[in-house]
Amino acid sequence: MKLNGSMKPSKLVSALAVLVGVGMFILGLVELIPQGGWFGWFWLLVVVSIIGFHLVNLISSRGVAEVNIEFASVDMEARLERLENLKNKGLITASDYDIQKKRILNEI
Repeated sequence: MKLNGSMKPSKLVSALAVLVGVGMFILGLVELIPQGGWFGWFWLLVVVSIIGFHLVNLISSRGVAEVNIEFASVDMEARLERLENLKNKGLITASDYDIQKKRILNEI
C-alpha cells in the first residue's frame, strides 16, 4: 500500500511571503527598473511569481503543494504476521518477538 501526500507552506508563512514580496515589488519598481533595465523587469517577474504562489496558498483551502511525498506503508497486521513468522522459523527469540511486538503496537 502506497501513501501519497503533499506539503505546502502554512498560512502564516504565505502571508509573510506576500508582505515581503510586495516590498520587493516596490523596490523593483522604484530602484531596479530605472537603474537596472532588463534586470529590474526580470526581478519583477520573479517577485510576481512568488507573490502569486503564496497568494494561492493563502487564499485557497488546498493551495499549491511545495513538496509531493510518496512513501510505502505496511499495515500493522502484516508487520505482526511477518514478525510471528520470523519467531516461528526460529530466526528471532521469543523475547525479541515480544519487544518488537510491543514496539509495533505502541505505534497505534
